[in-house]
Amino acid sequence: MSFVGDLITGQAQKKISNYNASLLERDSLLKEQQAQQGFKVYEKFDLPQIYALEAKSVGDIRTGYAIRGVAEEGTGIRVLMDNALNFERDRDMLEYNALVKKEQLLNEAVMKRAEARVERYRGQVAETISYFKAGSSLLGDIRTGQQIYKGMG
Repeated sequence: MSFVGDLITGQAQKKISNYNASLLERDSLLKEQQAQQGFKVYEKFDLPQIYALEAKSVGDIRTGYAIRGVAEEGTGIRVLMDNALNFERDRDMLEYNALVKKEQLLNEAVMKRAEARVERYRGQVAETISYFKAGSSLLGDIRTGQQIYKGMG
């Protein structure tokens, strides 16, 4: 009766594989959510914050020159331009980092889904192999039974 054990083993392996696949698919969804949420943080918090910081900085520079009585020519304009360039670079770096992180998480989600498909396929293969093993065991049991029957006669 080892054919029954072969069938049960195959079914159990398939169930385990399907469970593992469902965990991987859940992880994939979580990675996608993390990617979307992370980018929203950039759009709704980080980017407005850097714009506010830039506006404050420009205002502080202009106020400083106005208080000291220096006209916004030459050095003053140069400082404002350098400041604007630095903030533009910072915004570009912030956007680049947010996009890279988002893409990394989305790639991880794709890989998790691929792993889930492999896991499901692994379960199907294990189930199919169990059928072949069960058939082989059953045939072996029949041959053994025939030999015993012949020996009795």
